[in-house]
Amino acid sequence: MADSRIKALASLHTRANLLLLLFGCASLALYQLSLRAHSSDNILWFLKIVLLGSLLFLATSWVVLRARPSGSTFLIVVVFAALFRLSLLFAPPYLSDDIYRYVWDGRVQAAGINPYRYIPADPALAHLRDDQIYPRINRRDNAHTMYPPVAEGVWFFTTRVSESVTWMKTTMICFEAIAMWAIAQLLGSFGLPRQRIVLYAWHPLTVWEFAGSGHLDAIAIAFISLTLLARRRNAETATGLALASATLVKLFPAVLFAAMYKRGRWKMPLILAITTIVAYLPYLGVGPRGVIGFLPGYAEERGIVSGEQFFILAAARRLPLGFHIPTIAYIVFAILLLAVLAVWMVRKQTPQDDNYVTNSLILACTFIVLLAPHFPWYFAWITPFVCFVPSVAAIYLTLSSFLLYLTWIYWTDDQVFRIKAAIYIPFFFLVSFSLWKRREKLKTKLPRRRPFRPKRMPEQTTERNSKPYVSVIVAALNEEEALAQVIRAIPRDVANEIIVVDNGSTDRTAEVAYSAGAQVILELQRGYGRAYRAGLRGISENCRIVVFLDGDGSDYPEMMDRLVQPIIEGTHDFVIGSRTRGHREPGSMNLHQIFAGYMIGLFLRMLYGVRYTDMGPFRAIRRDVLERLRMREQTYGWPLEMQLKAARAGLRILEVPVDYRCRAGGRSKIAGTIRGSLKAATRILFTLVRLASQRQEDQEDS
Repeated sequence: MADSRIKALASLHTRANLLLLLFGCASLALYQLSLRAHSSDNILWFLKIVLLGSLLFLATSWVVLRARPSGSTFLIVVVFAALFRLSLLFAPPYLSDDIYRYVWDGRVQAAGINPYRYIPADPALAHLRDDQIYPRINRRDNAHTMYPPVAEGVWFFTTRVSESVTWMKTTMICFEAIAMWAIAQLLGSFGLPRQRIVLYAWHPLTVWEFAGSGHLDAIAIAFISLTLLARRRNAETATGLALASATLVKLFPAVLFAAMYKRGRWKMPLILAITTIVAYLPYLGVGPRGVIGFLPGYAEERGIVSGEQFFILAAARRLPLGFHIPTIAYIVFAILLLAVLAVWMVRKQTPQDDNYVTNSLILACTFIVLLAPHFPWYFAWITPFVCFVPSVAAIYLTLSSFLLYLTWIYWTDDQVFRIKAAIYIPFFFLVSFSLWKRREKLKTKLPRRRPFRPKRMPEQTTERNSKPYVSVIVAALNEEEALAQVIRAIPRDVANEIIVVDNGSTDRTAEVAYSAGAQVILELQRGYGRAYRAGLRGISENCRIVVFLDGDGSDYPEMMDRLVQPIIEGTHDFVIGSRTRGHREPGSMNLHQIFAGYMIGLFLRMLYGVRYTDMGPFRAIRRDVLERLRMREQTYGWPLEMQLKAARAGLRILEVPVDYRCRAGGRSKIAGTIRGSLKAATRILFTLVRLASQRQEDQEDS
């Protein structure tokens, strides 16, 4: 019986190899046939060939994933991968002309000239022009190069061998060989068959974009693969160096930092930062802004500034919402979503964490979907992760990216939107279906978890008949127009003292506050958190409840009793006023503020089971528990720090609706400008990552 089983397995193995040989020969024939499409006029012919090639790739993947591990199968995969690339190596690229800029930048550097200094058409470079490379450079009349320094270094060394397109494509194939070696090593270390490399090596996207068009993404993929391997071997220095090199080729891999980072370790981030700085040093003769090159112009050209590139934003704008969603709101949403994923991954780490490859795939797919680029080769860096996690959704995303070549023919905004819909809508469906299947599987295997019960902090002991002392702290910066009205509106039957912190105003803010009957504290060093900390140092020793309030007149101090009464009654420790749940005056809150509040709330609910809908400034908290939180944030992250630490400490938290209106005077320091919004968002995200990755004992009293 054992002999018959061995014979059956051998027969299956032979059939798998025969199928692999058949599919390999058919795919090779298709690559040769596709060379007939030698211009944009034949793009539909090319896409028909790609469709057949994609079907062959899916069939091949199905066979290899089910075949037993075998050295002969792996050899067949590698040999045909090389043949596919050789079949396209000597053909001139017609799907993209980026490779001519690569050769040009290498030539410019060889002449001793900073490639970021001049556009190709500049008279200073006239002596470098020729009839083969220069006429084919895209945007040669108006665009500086925008490729990062590691890519520029590769261009330089490649062109010292030969300033030809074929040799530049050869360089990309060599980097692909490095990537395949690293992937094979990593597969073996995980106990997975090395033949699964077929999911990268035979993927039509990698073959066409690297051997066919010679895109630099092959270099980034090589360094990403080396990063994964170094992470597997716990080599922090090599991980930081490889991840920095990948990022310095095409910026995207920076989003993988959270997957590669080991909580509490400092060496990898330090090496990454040092490598980045050192790589840019040789090119800083044009200044920090100069090394960015054409990147801002590219963002505007591709519709990033207008928002039309982003499929999700474009889809939302086509809904009958009754208002226009600004691009900055979507960018803040995207950053917050990636930050939530990053913090979640860091917090879920274990000492034997091996989920970094899966996490990398999640981050890469999320980033690509949020960005929704116009070109297929931007999707290629997802393919290495699929060798380890053969996700149907990710495979569809990479294969369907070829549809973007239809934008050569159908280029209007509505046409491009429909093309992208054909890529992303099925992807969303496949992801949803996969998550549903996984959830159903977990339901049948995992025991039901106990409900989360936050620990209670001891309640403040006060006499029932005595009213606790309430201190109100108002932060103000150039608020002379609104401040008097704010102070007069504070109910005196609730507040025992009012403290206004003048955070370095240049108008009559302090004088107005004093005239209105408030105590005034000067804090000349600006910072939202600094202002409130200065106010806390000045409150009365009798204070039992602290209320925080902005001085711009947008809050309704008359509603203070809603916040204070639950604390007086002993049912809650911390009460925050939610502007999103109350009545908002039109124009009082920007859309990105609302998005940020809900996203932060979603994140904290996932971590601690606490529901927030806003990060509003109007809030009340018991003094003793506030002191236990040990607030440290100095700037815009102060409200978030309080909410996160309160959730982590298990406080009894209540969110009540409060009304909100447009500011009564002065100028907004955050929401009123794009710069202020981005600055605040950056600081808030930094605070979120820093605090969520800290250990809980940092928040407890010694």
